Amino acid sequence: GSKSHVEEMISHVFNTCSIQEVSSLKVQRQQGFLNLMSDVVKKFGFHVIEFVPVLMKLLLVMLEHTELQRKSASSLDESSTDLNEKDYEVGHSRVGKVRIMCFLRMAELMKQYAGAYSFLDFREKMTKIIQPALQKLPESAVIAENPPSLLLLLETISSHDKLIPLLKHDKSLIEAAFKCISGSTTNRVMDSALKFVHNLLTEGGLYDTEDYNYSMSNTERIGSN
Repeated sequence: GSKSHVEEMISHVFNTCSIQEVSSLKVQRQQGFLNLMSDVVKKFGFHVIEFVPVLMKLLLVMLEHTELQRKSASSLDESSTDLNEKDYEVGHSRVGKVRIMCFLRMAELMKQYAGAYSFLDFREKMTKIIQPALQKLPESAVIAENPPSLLLLLETISSHDKLIPLLKHDKSLIEAAFKCISGSTTNRVMDSALKFVHNLLTEGGLYDTEDYNYSMSNTERIGSN
């Protein structure tokens, strides 16, 4: 639980972080580490800001690994008739859970450290890795009760003027979030997508008013401006 122990652990991660290393870890251990990362950020705050690059690197490697697993599983699903359906569904679900947790941890890091650390060095890598999820985001948003984790990440990026340049690197990030605005999405999903739009219009709230209400009751007001 000490800061020195956390520093030692993160330094080890930096030296061994690779697709090969991540692939050797069971999904349950990956989930455990992602939970621990959230606790570390909340507990130590700016005391671990020096490790943000390491944590971002790890998250992107884990995300890349989940995409490779999902792609491999899809290919296997199409070519094999001998799959154990239950085992396949459980494994696919666990990989999906890791991907969700990675998006949420990235959002937490950016929200916590946007004002003190530049995430722009990761924009090319991040944009490339999230493309598969980005392409399916509008479809996911339509059937989701709550905002998909990737939409929450995009909303977080739009909420700070220092992060918005990440969106400008590739217009597909903005387009995907805009496509989540649909008459068939739930209020919660719609609210997240509209926050994204509002944040862009105010450059992350830089020109916002303190009493602005994001609730769905203001949807008509936003649309009429």
